[in-house]
Amino acid sequence: VVAPFVNETGDSTLDKVGRFAADWITQGLAETGFAAVVDSRTVRQLVPPSGTSVGKPALGTSGWIARATRSGLLVEGAYYREGPSAVRLQVRVVDARNDHLLRAIAPVHAVIAALQPALNELRQRTMAALATLRDPREAGLAAHSSQPPTFAAYQEYATGEELFIRRDWRGAIEHFQRASALDSAYVLPLIWVSVAAIQIDQPAKADSIVRRLEAVRGRLTATDLAMLDWLGAYLGGDRIGAYQASRRLRDLAPGSEAEYQLGVEALRIGRPRETIAASANLDPTLGAMNGRYDYWNTLTAAEHLLGRHDRELRDARRGVAQYPENLTTMLGLVRALAALGREHDVAEALDASESLPSTRRVTPGLLMRTAALELREHGHPDAARAASTRAIRWYRAQPAHIRDNAANQEGLARALYLAGQWDEAQRIFARLVSPDTASVDDLGYLGVLAARRDDRDEAVRISDRLAHLDRPYLWGQATCWRARIAALLGERVRAVELLRAAAAEGYRYAWDHHADPDLETLRDFPPFVTLIRPKEME
Repeated sequence: VVAPFVNETGDSTLDKVGRFAADWITQGLAETGFAAVVDSRTVRQLVPPSGTSVGKPALGTSGWIARATRSGLLVEGAYYREGPSAVRLQVRVVDARNDHLLRAIAPVHAVIAALQPALNELRQRTMAALATLRDPREAGLAAHSSQPPTFAAYQEYATGEELFIRRDWRGAIEHFQRASALDSAYVLPLIWVSVAAIQIDQPAKADSIVRRLEAVRGRLTATDLAMLDWLGAYLGGDRIGAYQASRRLRDLAPGSEAEYQLGVEALRIGRPRETIAASANLDPTLGAMNGRYDYWNTLTAAEHLLGRHDRELRDARRGVAQYPENLTTMLGLVRALAALGREHDVAEALDASESLPSTRRVTPGLLMRTAALELREHGHPDAARAASTRAIRWYRAQPAHIRDNAANQEGLARALYLAGQWDEAQRIFARLVSPDTASVDDLGYLGVLAARRDDRDEAVRISDRLAHLDRPYLWGQATCWRARIAALLGERVRAVELLRAAAAEGYRYAWDHHADPDLETLRDFPPFVTLIRPKEME
């Protein structure tokens, strides 16, 4: 592992010089492949942000990083001011098991305005020293590989990465794009533009960048290649490919955020035990995981799938304790309480949710609808009706500028659907669907509503319309709605065939299928039972 170099210049504007040096040595090791090296992002996730009080004196030090990453060899360094325009970088290689000095590398002098030549020399010296520790004949492997970016480009990249960790996706994209503009040969920022674009529902932007990056695969490290392969598989709806790329990424960066991503992809293909195992390798309070409140939702969803509702409740409460103002962690708590039939506690959690801020995707109304679904599925129909009625009231009580927008109207229509108020739900969904464009979900709801009204011709017409939607990035969503329509029409074999087709098109393993009221006729149908049964770990 290569730890971030310590800034001994007394000038905080030079803080990123140490990161730059460590990153460049790490990339050199990764490119040559003669040593297994911990990914630099993994290292930074173990370093608390400057100015933070962590309560553990050793946290973030190079020795602690070596222990946390289970590394045998540690490269650590520092840099010192040399006059107004230069620094001196010193590096040493240490046996991390006993803190024994193995190599002290001759210092390198660098002009701050032109760091690249000095960093290249530093990298070659360090790689040569590491090679000779294994086998003197391998010293030649420390030859030139790719060239470092400009320091200005690297500074923009590093700022973008910090914003990315804080989930400021748009801010991160801005800095990553600046880094790429400052140095067109610097491809790493573009990978992270793609990842951030997915987070803000801009798959076309991510896809165009991935196609550009495929042309320069030879300039990427193994870690970056795994990330590129994950992006390509994700955008192409290849869930198995995304899972396999995530496994490679985790193997290259064990104990990092890649472990979490593997858990997410495992859940998407129905491997909740693997999700739980991956989650156990992470500390949700450290590094980049500190702030990833969705860690708890992913873990509790996996436990829910396996019927481990007591554990689910325990972990949901841990999530709420860490993020008491967050509706996503509250969602996991509501789901667990409903599965256990704790009706009074569900109502109290819904009470608490109404005082929390909504996000673009999660609102108290969504929590109420989730409670209705889970209570109904787990044998509490009266409490389920109360939750769906409560959701209707919540949507209708929003201020006018929110109440009348499409998102709130769609939420209201979904709550009405759950409450069995199908005529009113149908009127709202019909208003939301225009002849030319429509949300796939709104169109799908019109299809299942037609099936529930025994209007077979209309249900089939909408199913055909869904089948002929010509849009990218649907990932099986339209096909899944066709499966629901088929199930309500009594076509169980066709429904399961369509669910399988949806999965092949990229529909994530729907861990909530078990509570989907449109699939109730399939509950005891053996092919459906087999389809949704959790898969074993590989």
